[in-house]
Formats: sequence, C-alpha cells, structure tokens
Amino acid sequence: MKVHFARLMDLHEEEIDVRDLPVIAMAGSGGGYRAMVNTLGSVKAAQESGVWDVVSYVSAISGSCWAISTYYSIGEGNIDRTLDHIKKRMQQHFLDPTTLEWLIQPKTNQYVLSGAILKGASKAGTLSLVDAYGTAVASRLYVPDDPEAELSLENLKISHQRVHIDSGEHPLPIYCTIRHEIPRAAEVDKADSESKDENRTDAERKGAKEKKEELLLEGRWMWFETTPHEVGCDELGAWIPTWSLGRAFENGKSVERVPELSLTIMSGVFASAFCATLYSYFKEIRPVLGTLPFFDTINSFVMDRQPQLDSIHPLPPAEFPNFLKGLAGKLRPGAPQDITQLTSLGFMDAGANLNIPYVPLFRRDVDIAIALDASADSQDLWFETAHQYAEARELKSWPRVDWKGLFKDLKEEASSGSKEKNEKDKKASSDQAASKVDAAKLQEKEAKLANGGIEHKEQEINPQRPPVGSAPHSMKLNNEGEEVRKEGEEETVDKLPTSQEGEPPLGKCNIWIGSTQDEDAPCRNDNPTVQQVMERDGISLVYYPLTSGPELENVSEVWSTWRFEYPEDETERLIRLARANFHSGDEQLKMLIRGVYERKKKQRLANEASDKKTRAKL
Repeated sequence: MKVHFARLMDLHEEEIDVRDLPVIAMAGSGGGYRAMVNTLGSVKAAQESGVWDVVSYVSAISGSCWAISTYYSIGEGNIDRTLDHIKKRMQQHFLDPTTLEWLIQPKTNQYVLSGAILKGASKAGTLSLVDAYGTAVASRLYVPDDPEAELSLENLKISHQRVHIDSGEHPLPIYCTIRHEIPRAAEVDKADSESKDENRTDAERKGAKEKKEELLLEGRWMWFETTPHEVGCDELGAWIPTWSLGRAFENGKSVERVPELSLTIMSGVFASAFCATLYSYFKEIRPVLGTLPFFDTINSFVMDRQPQLDSIHPLPPAEFPNFLKGLAGKLRPGAPQDITQLTSLGFMDAGANLNIPYVPLFRRDVDIAIALDASADSQDLWFETAHQYAEARELKSWPRVDWKGLFKDLKEEASSGSKEKNEKDKKASSDQAASKVDAAKLQEKEAKLANGGIEHKEQEINPQRPPVGSAPHSMKLNNEGEEVRKEGEEETVDKLPTSQEGEPPLGKCNIWIGSTQDEDAPCRNDNPTVQQVMERDGISLVYYPLTSGPELENVSEVWSTWRFEYPEDETERLIRLARANFHSGDEQLKMLIRGVYERKKKQRLANEASDKKTRAKL
C-alpha cells in the first residue's frame, strides 16, 4: 500500500512512514441490483483514480454484498471481468425459465444446488424461502455465461476469498447481516395495559410504564460480520472461523464436520429485505399511503403500536446453528440472557436497520469512510441511525451531520401533522404512486436535495459552491503539509463556518470531518484544504449518493429495487453514471486523504519528540 499511496499523493516512497497512512474504508449500501451495479461502478472509478489501492476495508449490505462477493469470487478480483459478467448475467430474471435449466443440467446443478443440499443434510435445519431465493440469485451471479466454462466450488466459499486479500492487493470485504433480538411481546402488552389501568395507583402505573420501557430496550438489532477470516458479532465478543459457518457448536467447540455454508445460501441472507418486520414494511410504503385521505388515522394507529409491529416478521429470517450455544457467562456484558440457550440464530438483510454499513467500521479505527449510497429510502434515516450508533459507542470522532437541516423538507412532508402536504397528496393517484414507490422516493431526493434546483447538465462536477473556501488543486505543500503560495499572494481561504444553518444541499460528493475537541462545531466541508483537515482530529465521512446525470437521467424509474433483469445497455449506463459520480469528487477526496496523512504524520512526530524529551529527563 505504501507504493500505491506514494503514487497517489505524488510523494517519494522513502519519505513515507506506514504509521502515517490513513485507514480508508468504503461502505456500499443496499438496494438490489441498483446498489450492486452502483458499487461496482464506483469500485471501477476508484481504481481509475488510484484510491482503491489505498483502501483497507470494503463493507457491504444487501445488493452491495452481491457486488463484492461477485468481484472476489467469479470475478477473481478483476473489475472489468466482473462488470462484463454481470452485464451478461443480468439480462434474464433469476426466475426466468433459463434459470431452471441451470438447476437441472448435470454440469451446473451440483454447483448451484450444493449449498442447499449441504445445509439440508446438516444440523443447520430445514431449508427456507431465503435459501431458495439465494440459490436462484446465485444461478445468475456465480455461474459463467459460457456453458463450457470451468466451475469451481471454491468460488462459492467466502473463506476462499483470502487468496485475493492476504497479500494486501485488495481490501478486506466485510459482509453485514443482522439478528433481531425481539422483546417479549406478551410481557410488553401486559405492562402497557397495567400502565393505563385507572384502577391502579399512580405508583403502580408508573412502575408498569418503567417495566414496559425496560422490556422494549431488550429489543434491538445486533450486527454480525462475515469476512474471509471470521464470522461473529462485536457486541457479543464472539467469533468463529468462516470455514466453520453452518456447523453446530457446543460450549465453543464444533460438534460436527460439514463444509462451509455456500455463497448460494449467504447471498439470500445478505439481501433478505423481505424478512423485515411489519413496521419496516410500513416505512417502505409510507410514501404511497401518504396519498390516501385517511393517512393520519393509519399513521397514528401504526405509531401507537410500533413496538408490537416491530417485533413481527411475516417471513422469518434464515436460521443457522447457534455457535454461541453453551457460552453463558462468556459473552460481553449486555448480551441477551437466553441467546446462549437457543439452538439456532436468525439472520437477515442489515439494511432493515441501517442501509449503509458504517457499524463494522466503528471498531476498526477508520480515518476516512467513503459511503456509496444507492438507497431508495429517504437518506435522513441513515444519517440519524448512524449518529445514534456512534453515540451509543461514545465515538466522539464521528462527524455530526445536520440531517435535520439537510432533509427538512422531507421530514415536514413525512409528518402526519402536515395538513398542507396531505391535501396536496390527495390529488395524486394512489394507483400511480403504488406502481412507482421507488421512483417517488428517489426522484424526490434527487430533485430537492442533490440538484438543489440545478439541472443535470450543470452537475457534472460537484455543483455546490464551496461554503468554506477551496484551495487550488495544484497547490504546493512544504514538508509540514502547509500550503506554499507565490510571493505576494494572499490567503483567500475562509475558515470553517461557525454555524450549520447555512449547510448547503447535498451534491455528488459531500464531506464531513469530525472533531473530538469541539463536537458541536460544524463538520461539513466539501472542498477542504490540507490545513483545514489537519485542524480536526475526527473521522472523515465522504458521502456519494446515487444522483441522476447525463449518463442516466431517470435512475429511479429504470432501476427499481425489486427489478431483476436489465439489458446490457441499461446496465452500462448505470455503470457510467456511478463512475462519473465518483470521479466528480476525485480532487476533493485526494485533498482529504493528503490532509489526514499530514495530520497523522505531524501527531506522530510530536509524540516522538515528547517521548524523547521524557527519556532525556530520566
């Protein structure tokens, strides 16, 4: 990585200390094939710009899991080969009759069906709808288009992806899933009823209300990570080797010898958004329901029963043997009381909780997180949820995003008390809205936030006026990372703004830089100078939303989350759009990386000087 960093920053390799290298991660969102293609197109752009070579981690959710798993398996770490493969394989739906042929042909049926067969024969239990879904998806993603091509079961093992990462040639992939720890519904209902019982004393009602709140706190989402090395949960402090995933465990030891769970099974789990709770379903269709005359009534009904609806999964998540069984008292404090007694654990699409996988990056001392967001949902929810996770971990270095200000219009429109909005929505056809739910959400985001009233053609470069000043991209730096100006040239760079009230709308490349010294200070700076980056000591968030452009002007209409077949030309257009969006921030991103490098270098040298003085006094 040292060689690649020197090339990217135009530095001499011998002057670089590896301890100063920024830890950079990419995080790909969920969103079906749309997210898969957007992530792969962004990876292509990152390779073209040289950034990919200095990335240490790539975390993924749902469709981005498909992207990264395809890249590291059948793509063999070659982005051009991967893109050519998906363009060919996405032309037919995974439920197309041709898929059935792959499942019954002697050459491919063992390859595609091996995961389901092995899971059914092991203690992993019966097969589920999620497993069937994953097998069908795998028949498109992990089977070559050439029927004569060689097939290797090694490509279906996540642990096998180590061949591409152990040398440091590629980032470590982190595939994210979640487990829902559901509160005890019967006890919640009982406590709720007692808290409203007029026949009870005030003290009894208060106690019942507190009991209900305690029970609700038991319900939470736990994040599990799968890498080529291990599978586990940081919150619980428990891990197993990836090659043992799918085995039954007792007291921390495997009690059976079965092959690793196949990507044909895991691909279904990664993108099993349909296993979400009833409340999650409501949030998905809320833009459609907003057009109905009785939306206020429906919304109030759901919100009053949110805890109950958020504990019901109409379609159950996939179940795997519980590798935590028998580990009572050995997990981290706060672990669910009965989790070590369960025979199996249910896992599902992490996008049901947070559609951008920041969580696994929090524990990895990441300096720069590059988010690739192809979500169809309103983005404010993901900024808010990420902030909540950072607060829960007391991660003061995470940048504060003024999501309430950025998404003020969307929050007001989503509010059930907005009568003006309801009256306006009633004029729309509910049938039309229902058929274009993804389009309604994403187009609203693009029109109101990304463009900020500017047409596509004006946004080919990050359109936002630099709110905090922008240094020339060709500026020179001295050995301390300070900008060198020509004689007589005055500094024109403004300081960081003192308020977030003027934070501009989202562009194609958006940057926030955190600070542990002044947590309430504004963090937004889309065009940072090296000096400005060095002044702050927190994590930097670089956010790329999937924004329409000349390459593809109607993303949401064409690329629905639930569409699974695309002609090659449509896929190519989205690839070009993803590349253009990422390249729009090339100079800003490189400036940010240089600033973090200089900051770490300056801090290291200061620490070494201090240590030297201390030793001299001894």
